[in-house]
Amino acid sequence: MDFDRFYLDKCRNMHGPLSPEIKERITRLILNPTVENWEDSHSIIIQLNPMLTLWQAWVATDPNAPRTGRRYDFEGNMIREWQRTPTPIQIVRALKYATEEVES
Repeated sequence: MDFDRFYLDKCRNMHGPLSPEIKERITRLILNPTVENWEDSHSIIIQLNPMLTLWQAWVATDPNAPRTGRRYDFEGNMIREWQRTPTPIQIVRALKYATEEVES
């Protein structure tokens, strides 16, 4: 899947535009939306004012997005996996929302 990187290039965190490494993590998720790639990307800050993570932007654009992620017991063992992860289209919609629809 080829996607327009326009929205990704407009994302910002506390250091300004996203670093190439962070963009690569999100790109990897879009091209291969596995649970592990989502786990590696969901907490990336993509908007500063107001501050939004990729997961928060997905929740804002999809009423069915999960409100809880993986769960672990006190010994660090995973006891519940993500209910679902976003599709590539949902990720791009979240990026669009964070960079164009949220008031900066």
